[in-house]
Amino acid sequence: MIGKMDSRINILQKSVVRDDIGGETITYNVLKTTWCSVEKPARENDENVRMSGRQTPINELDFVIRYFVGLSEDMIIQYEGLMGDRHYKIVSINEEFESRRKGYIRITGQKFDLEK
Repeated sequence: MIGKMDSRINILQKSVVRDDIGGETITYNVLKTTWCSVEKPARENDENVRMSGRQTPINELDFVIRYFVGLSEDMIIQYEGLMGDRHYKIVSINEEFESRRKGYIRITGQKFDLEK
């Protein structure tokens, strides 16, 4: 089950502007604002991933949105969740994650610091 599409996200597209001497300025522009459901990815021990014998929080989320043309893995998701405004780099796009639910896309995003 997809769940409720009760969260809003912005899908940001990267824009590179070059100056006269070859320097680059990178900005991200809102391509689309859409409703989604936010889910934790299915992983072993759903809450945490074991690394070096310690529990480490997962830095990935799945976003389920309605299909739209032009989505790609070089885009960023801006999501305001319980922990404030966060950015997620798109690491995978699955357009047919549930055969009975055509028309939806599952995007897996990995937490990303947009400022760096």
